[in-house]
Amino acid sequence: MKTVRIIVMMALGAAGWVGGAVATASPAFASQCPSGGGTCAPDILSESGTLLASVSGTLTASGSFTATYTEDVYQSNNVFCSGCLDFLLQVKNSANSPQPIEHVNVSDFTGVLADIGENPSGASAPGSSFVNGTVAPADVSRSGSGAVITWDFTGTHELPPGATSLVLEVETNAKQFTTGTVSAQDGGVAQATGFAPNPPPPPNIAEVPFVPAMGLLGGVVVGGIALRRRHGV
Repeated sequence: MKTVRIIVMMALGAAGWVGGAVATASPAFASQCPSGGGTCAPDILSESGTLLASVSGTLTASGSFTATYTEDVYQSNNVFCSGCLDFLLQVKNSANSPQPIEHVNVSDFTGVLADIGENPSGASAPGSSFVNGTVAPADVSRSGSGAVITWDFTGTHELPPGATSLVLEVETNAKQFTTGTVSAQDGGVAQATGFAPNPPPPPNIAEVPFVPAMGLLGGVVVGGIALRRRHGV
């Protein structure tokens, strides 16, 4: 009976190891600001991927500001996967604007994983028209639904008239894109056409080889019984 007991204990230990491996397996991603979870410090990001699309335009909030913007989409090997999409945005507040800009948003990012940050060396992004801006956001956030991503230019981080933001970057696990929205706010609100992920990808779930714990246990127990019979115990 000692042999069977030892083998059963080994089987239970193996089953526990398998269960522990499944429970602890998770994607190793960079810091992500959770949807509806308040503000976070922006990650410091860079871009070396392939430029897929670019759009530029004007954001005008009457009586508050007039700004120009450029948004680019890159296919990159980012923190989430190979061939995933990065969205890069830069905003310049006109020297003639009456007010600074305090918030810059992009949407719709519903259903995607997103690492939100700033790119201090945006001018080096391949094929872009970006410059290395001078104003960094104070923090970043994401709406409760995950749709709207925001860079806050508040306090000493306001984007004043005549100033250009750092390149604002979002790394995602999306592999397709569509038309989205860029907006900016201070006392007024302005919005224009940008880019967004499309369609939302399936949930990003770590793939762990399936090892049936009971099957493993059963196989070892059967072997133990056979060994018991062979030795006549």
